[in-house]
Amino acid sequence: MKHRDVDRLNLAALDPETGDPGYWSRFHARVLDRAELVLARRRKMEPPSAEEFVVRWGRMLAPLVAAAAALAGLTLLQSGTSPQAEPLRVEDLLAQDGPESDLMAMLTGVEFNGVSDETPGREW
Repeated sequence: MKHRDVDRLNLAALDPETGDPGYWSRFHARVLDRAELVLARRRKMEPPSAEEFVVRWGRMLAPLVAAAAALAGLTLLQSGTSPQAEPLRVEDLLAQDGPESDLMAMLTGVEFNGVSDETPGREW
């Protein structure tokens, strides 16, 4: 579908400058005048230290994290199922007889062919 100039809506009635020439330049000047005190105060302020920055973010994020945790808890409670998987104990894995690759496969769930993907030529 092609857009032609005749098909376009005339939105000039929504532009304040149509009936009031110079509106946008006056609007811009008013906004800058109102913001001048705030901007001047910010220019005089010292930048926050790392500790102040973390505290500011912490105040903002702590309620969000709590809300996310509560939502996750409610979701788990409503599902009605609890995970039945037995926890993986390192002592049991170390006590087993067998090559180290079996231990890595049990820990990661990935079968190794005797060679690590991360370090070429290194055997497990």
